[in-house]
Amino acid sequence: MSLDPAELALVQEAISGSRKAFEELISLNERFVLNLARKFGPKEEIENISQETFISAFKAISNLKDALAFKGWLAAIAVRRCRDSWRAVYRRKAEVSFDTVREADFETKEVVNFTGAPSAESSMQGRMEVEAVLNQLSADDRMVMTLLYLEDKSVKEVSQLLGITQVNVKVRSHRIKKRLLKISQMQNDPARSV
Repeated sequence: MSLDPAELALVQEAISGSRKAFEELISLNERFVLNLARKFGPKEEIENISQETFISAFKAISNLKDALAFKGWLAAIAVRRCRDSWRAVYRRKAEVSFDTVREADFETKEVVNFTGAPSAESSMQGRMEVEAVLNQLSADDRMVMTLLYLEDKSVKEVSQLLGITQVNVKVRSHRIKKRLLKISQMQNDPARSV
């Protein structure tokens, strides 16, 4: 994520305390942050995530050591605000136990498609299944899985975006996969859940 010379100059001015330069950075990066919020945050919180990202960035920009790292730094703030939003959503909702998830949420429906391309119906079904599984995870675990497996980010990138160690990313990923495997086995063999 490189910066053009004009944007780099704005970042340097904002680091030095220029409010006007920061306002211009907001204009230049609003779409970037909104896209991250759409990708990683709850749908109903996209605007709030964007606003909170820029508020946090404004408060902390004087601490930014390398102006060239601005885009990555801003992305990390946005991803963390997304994680915080998921936490808030989960706090508002009653915890859903694995027993209350309908078996239909995990069933795959075979759709015959002779073109080789996924049909809109199978694609939508797949997204619903992934969403059902992600809803079973904590906000932190959801972000780890989304970044690693849906966004194909490296362990190092996930570590930087979430502000956790690479070892923590690997351990969480391993534990989540084990938990999801257990859920899958319970769904496929109801006798195990008794």
